[in-house]
Amino acid sequence: MTSKADEIAFYGSIYLLTFGKDRTFFYENASDVICQFLVDNYWGENLVSRVNLLSKLLCFDSFVHPKIKDELVRKSREVSNYFNQNPK
Repeated sequence: MTSKADEIAFYGSIYLLTFGKDRTFFYENASDVICQFLVDNYWGENLVSRVNLLSKLLCFDSFVHPKIKDELVRKSREVSNYFNQNPK
């Protein structure tokens, strides 16, 4: 069985491997900054898949970080909605 700490570390490594940024980048920046980062760095490189993965990672993190749960869920929705409403 996997411990909570192991799960948190595993998902943290996915941020680094997929986006080249620590999870704190996504915690500390506004949704519009995150969206611009994604467009600037991953446009044409399976952007939709990366957006979907980021939304899921933020949702997962909302369960393990209850103090910032609402903020992470909101960012997850905002990032996903931005790309659904603004296909380029």
